[in-house]
Amino acid sequence: MIADWITLTSSDTGTGNDVVTFEVRENFTGSPRQTSINFGSLTQFVVQDAGLGEDCNYSINPPFQSFAASGGSGTINVVAEERCAWQAASTAGWITITSQNVGVGNATVSYCVEASTGTSGRSA
Repeated sequence: MIADWITLTSSDTGTGNDVVTFEVRENFTGSPRQTSINFGSLTQFVVQDAGLGEDCNYSINPPFQSFAASGGSGTINVVAEERCAWQAASTAGWITITSQNVGVGNATVSYCVEASTGTSGRSA
């Protein structure tokens, strides 16, 4: 069952490749909310701000991290108000988020950097 604030706008059954669409109702509750939609063994997380007050302010720490050519792992602390939703996403195929990548309020996001096979540095 999907949360009562989400409505599927496409079929809820199918086989093979398909597109599932849904609508998220405006949040007047004053509290952030989150849920997940399951597709077989896959999960889509949905988060929504509290909807009241000023725009959300976000920061991350550290804002920069470097790694040796052998790669490695790291964490980023996300700082956000308790009513504010966020989603972490990698901009490069060689960086993988290894923890949950969505949340509300403060959290820590873990990631892994693959070893570099090239002779020059890279950034993302």
